[in-house]
Amino acid sequence: MGAFWQSFVIWLRRRLGEREVLLSHKLRREIENLAQKRGQSVREVTYELLLASLEQPVRQTGCHPAWEALTRRERDVAALTAVGYSNQQIADRLFLSIETVRTHLRSVLRKYGVRSKEDLRALLGAQDLAMMEKHIEENGL
Repeated sequence: MGAFWQSFVIWLRRRLGEREVLLSHKLRREIENLAQKRGQSVREVTYELLLASLEQPVRQTGCHPAWEALTRRERDVAALTAVGYSNQQIADRLFLSIETVRTHLRSVLRKYGVRSKEDLRALLGAQDLAMMEKHIEENGL
């Protein structure tokens, strides 16, 4: 298995939270064939396929599936983070300690399977930011 596939499998394991993800030879061959037909690299095609797959639930429902798994406070923190608030601004706005905000944010990042606020913003940016603003408004944040 090439270096790209090894790094891809490691990324996929982290993303899916599974201990073991095996890519079949057939899947790899299909991606290679598609890349050749499109005149793209395997990496580009793989990225596009994964992105389309991850965005599909957002297109269908208007929100990422992980949103439903968040607690109310986690949603508050996620929404404020998505529209660009800093941890301190979130703490001030929600009348929470900065450590409580960090705890909620760690939980949100884990549930979304991302590692940083920037990754979370990018993922939530795939959602309609109007939904985040609506959440903020409806909850008096």
